[in-house]
Amino acid sequence: LKLNKMNKKYNIRYIEEKDLDIIHSWWVKRGEEPIEQDLLPQGGLGGLIIEKDNTKIAACFIYLTNSKTGYLDHLISNPDYNGKGFWHYPFMQACFVAAKNSGCEEVWGTSRIRGIIKRLKRYGCDISKEPYYIIRYK
Repeated sequence: LKLNKMNKKYNIRYIEEKDLDIIHSWWVKRGEEPIEQDLLPQGGLGGLIIEKDNTKIAACFIYLTNSKTGYLDHLISNPDYNGKGFWHYPFMQACFVAAKNSGCEEVWGTSRIRGIIKRLKRYGCDISKEPYYIIRYK
């Protein structure tokens, strides 16, 4: 995945089989119901994971459709990661780029994280009003 220079301090890559148990454990540690693997795109491999210094920080799944529209969902972060949240923007940007590289002309997602919303507006995304903050990237 080709990323801009701002992202060099992070390793952002496609999810691999070896990551699935770790991602599952994040939902459990957060007290959330893990998403069943067969409900995730490509059996759980259809998304990206971000790492810093060999520590996995978060994962997000990219749903591709039978149209030129994609959807980002099930963003989950490592509950034991104590680093600052500066990873949000480069990671979301990489997810949008990955979806576009897969043939999507438009990508949708949701977030309530104000920093992501603010930066994605500057990036040219359309953002809806509260309470959903639907993000549309073209």
